Amino acid sequence: MRRTLPLLVALQLCGRASAQVNISAYASGGGAPKGAWGAAAPYSPPANCSGAWTGWTACSPTTARQTRFFEPKRWAANGGTACPSPLREEQVCEYPGPQLLYASGSRSVLWQACQCVDAEHAVIQAAVGDSIVFAAAQGTPKIVRMASTWHYSRCDETGSENVPLDLAVTTQGVLLSNMYQYVIRETDSGRSIYFSGVECARGQRVRVEVEAFQHGTLSLVMDLLGKKAYATEQGARVMVERLWCSVEHCPSSSVSYYLADYGVAKNLWKRE
Repeated sequence: MRRTLPLLVALQLCGRASAQVNISAYASGGGAPKGAWGAAAPYSPPANCSGAWTGWTACSPTTARQTRFFEPKRWAANGGTACPSPLREEQVCEYPGPQLLYASGSRSVLWQACQCVDAEHAVIQAAVGDSIVFAAAQGTPKIVRMASTWHYSRCDETGSENVPLDLAVTTQGVLLSNMYQYVIRETDSGRSIYFSGVECARGQRVRVEVEAFQHGTLSLVMDLLGKKAYATEQGARVMVERLWCSVEHCPSSSVSYYLADYGVAKNLWKRE
């Protein structure tokens, strides 16, 4: 009898612990019970990656290749379908030769302010050797190159540089009257150029993405940070551009959280 007493006490304790477990607390589809060992974690359904591929960049005259990037809107979670890997694709292309690309969108439209607020023309995809053409009624237009996308978005000319222009020339060597050009240089490859006129705030501006220009992502920014790209002025400008662009291409919920509006971020996240 003395030997069985400890065993009986142990069985009674186990019985009490078992009685505290709520078997009905198992989640449908499997889950830990609620009770003596704590509450079960809420079930989270699989979430697939969502996003879209960018258009193909201009064909590079040096490599005869063009690039596109997958821009994730939401990463996969809980076993959902993953995003493409890598997030960059290349394909062989046929370089068409130097192109005349009109900043105003058309040869017949002058480079001038529009009757709008905070506007810009469509982004121009360009390659090294292409010409960005600015059409003016008379005289060479005043064009500046903004220091970064941050300056461009605010029409802030701090740190900008004047852009010398030449009369535009067709592939047949014919001068175009009242047409002035900026020829894309090799140092512009993989970058975005922000051009602005004297009435930037009224839409006199245009953004040019040269060849394999990649929009900013947090991983890209961290990679540049690890490589100390900020050590040079050009590297620092690239980092500013990528940092600004990474926020610009985040889902709305992430940007709301970044702006410290948790309530809005949570509601947006449920809809995305």
